[in-house]
Amino acid sequence: MLLARVLDLSRKVGFMLLLLFAFVSSAAFARGVTVCVDGEVISLDVAPAMRHGWIFVPLRGIFEKMGALVVFNPATRKVFARKGGRTVELKVGEPKAKINGRAYLMIVPAIELSGRTLVPLRFVSEALGASVNWNSSSATVFVNTTGTQAIPEIKEIEVENLDSDSKDDSEKSP
Repeated sequence: MLLARVLDLSRKVGFMLLLLFAFVSSAAFARGVTVCVDGEVISLDVAPAMRHGWIFVPLRGIFEKMGALVVFNPATRKVFARKGGRTVELKVGEPKAKINGRAYLMIVPAIELSGRTLVPLRFVSEALGASVNWNSSSATVFVNTTGTQAIPEIKEIEVENLDSDSKDDSEKSP
């Protein structure tokens, strides 16, 4: 009788731990977040992810929807995007980025999640000249690419110009 109760209790605890793990794992994905670019809800092959309060989206999905050319080098984990006269360069896991050749420090770097590269939506959108608005009541991010944004939203986190030609990225301080 006692053995049956212990086994029953251990099954219940195991089930509860499994549910807790599933809940915590799914919390990393911002499944309820909708992304609109120029008024159109976009469908992404990977759900937006929420990390440290920031929305991350698959790099190719957002860049191409915004009309940018994007190149990802898996060997170096570097991303390059160009739209019109703007360029964005960043490396997965590193907080440094370049916009039109000027160095900036991102609040959160691009990440890899389940084998996919995700980029911080606000940073890359504003870097390419778009405006970004968040509607918390509908959990929707609105990206508007029709105007030209002068990068003011991220200027406050600008760092001193880093001379990328003089040293390898690994030799520079973060």
